[in-house]
Amino acid sequence: MPTTLPVLSTTLSSSLNSLSNKVRQKLSEHPTIYKIVIVASHIFRMMGMFAMLTLHPGSFLKKCSFILIPSLLYRLSVEAPCPFKFALPSSIGAIALHMFTLNTLSPFLRLVPFWCYFTYVVILADTEVNKALQSKVCCRR
Repeated sequence: MPTTLPVLSTTLSSSLNSLSNKVRQKLSEHPTIYKIVIVASHIFRMMGMFAMLTLHPGSFLKKCSFILIPSLLYRLSVEAPCPFKFALPSSIGAIALHMFTLNTLSPFLRLVPFWCYFTYVVILADTEVNKALQSKVCCRR
């Protein structure tokens, strides 16, 4: 009985690795779709961080530190060798989206941080996908 879990874990892990390699191969054949997937992933993570920012009690500064500090630690520890960096951009995007929801700013000023974030993510996705396709290595030390 105790050996069932490691066997299941190994089987699941190898199945996920196989699926991941197939998806990566298909995406590398279509770089534009690859970039769209990366931008969509950034936006999805940003929306999750926005939900955390919105639901967390406290002042705006406390909320920002609640999402930025762990994101910075994650970036420095886990994301350092990876070509795709999601932690900090998603946190900054969540703050930009939060600023968009504030009614105290003019409509133009509310849009500026969000469009800056979106432009940054598109440029980042383009650069990182191009690097990943050239090196053929993803998240390996």
